[in-house]
Amino acid sequence: MNTTVEEQNEIERARRLTKLRDNARIFREVFGTPGNLTKHGKIVLDALHATFGARTIPRNILDDHGRTDMWQTARSLGHYDVIQSIYDALNWKENEHTSSTGTR
Repeated sequence: MNTTVEEQNEIERARRLTKLRDNARIFREVFGTPGNLTKHGKIVLDALHATFGARTIPRNILDDHGRTDMWQTARSLGHYDVIQSIYDALNWKENEHTSSTGTR
């Protein structure tokens, strides 16, 4: 039996929602919940912040000539993205990713 494009899209949306749901559950098991981090979750996040900063989107990093150092700036943005992805998983809410008829 062949599936329609709409059915294939719905299957893919369901797979993505399941992955988001599973990631959020696993990250919360490890790190805790926002405002109620586990002991180890707090240690890891504190270590990441101490090592990489990354509490806000980093500014451009300048080289010795006052020009943007694109490699160091990209590296700094990468650190920010990793830490932010942890917080995104901890703050994930399923109702923000589903509609009244199912998945978006």
